[in-house]
Amino acid sequence: MKYSKHFSKVVKENGQPNLSLDQFKKMMNIIATENKIEGLNVAKRQHENTNMFHQYDILILGYERQLTNLTGNQKPTDLIKEMYHFQE
Repeated sequence: MKYSKHFSKVVKENGQPNLSLDQFKKMMNIIATENKIEGLNVAKRQHENTNMFHQYDILILGYERQLTNLTGNQKPTDLIKEMYHFQE
């Protein structure tokens, strides 16, 4: 949830972001993807001592790849700067 937390901090400090529609969609997709990963990790932990524990790994990996595609594995501070840059 590192991107979501950083985005939240930026919004709290600076107010609503002035991003292009595409960059705003990207931000929302990043937040949604991180939430999906977190939800799957919670479900996985609930099945810790069962044979279902590792069945969540492939789903989590798929969403982690999607997150990497969205963020390019950049630091949250670098990503948000890039997103603001693309609005110009």
